[in-house]
Amino acid sequence: MAPGGAVYCICLQERPDRFEGACDEAHRWGLCRLLQFYRPRTPTDEEMAAAGVKLRGFFGSWESHRAVAQRALDLGRERVLIFEDDFYLLPSYTTPARLHEIARDVTELGGDDDWQLFFLGHMPFLGWPNDARARVFRTHSCWIHAYVLNRAGQRLMAEHSYVDEARRTLAGEQTLDTWLRGVTRQNTAFPIIA
Repeated sequence: MAPGGAVYCICLQERPDRFEGACDEAHRWGLCRLLQFYRPRTPTDEEMAAAGVKLRGFFGSWESHRAVAQRALDLGRERVLIFEDDFYLLPSYTTPARLHEIARDVTELGGDDDWQLFFLGHMPFLGWPNDARARVFRTHSCWIHAYVLNRAGQRLMAEHSYVDEARRTLAGEQTLDTWLRGVTRQNTAFPIIA
């Protein structure tokens, strides 16, 4: 991560197996000196009832990503790389040269108005080349498990809680990635590396 950046991994306190797996993956790629863990606990029934939500996983995931975005903002980070605890970097695509290329591509995307979220790992719904090199694509995606937020993305995520946003659809409660698809400018590395 460039100066002014941070790297986080979200891992539930109740999942030591996933913590161990994330540590192993971080060591495999030399991220262990950079990676900070955010270790929330699973929301209790009382917290769910007080918030008026039913979907524990959606609620817990949204609020965990939101908390990491807020931490990055509070620390004045220009960018934050966020992994979920089951992240896995693809060896065939994750080379030092490719990582430098991605870092350069993110830097060249421009300011906060040009992008808020850059995926390293996700499930794309839609994508189109953002430049002639076809290494960066605009996208609408879900299953966010490895991504970078710039300051605008951090602010957007930090300012919108699950309780405030997730239930504003006719379909009921929604996931963070579904909500983000409609409110952020998303880009992705091509091919993905996680």
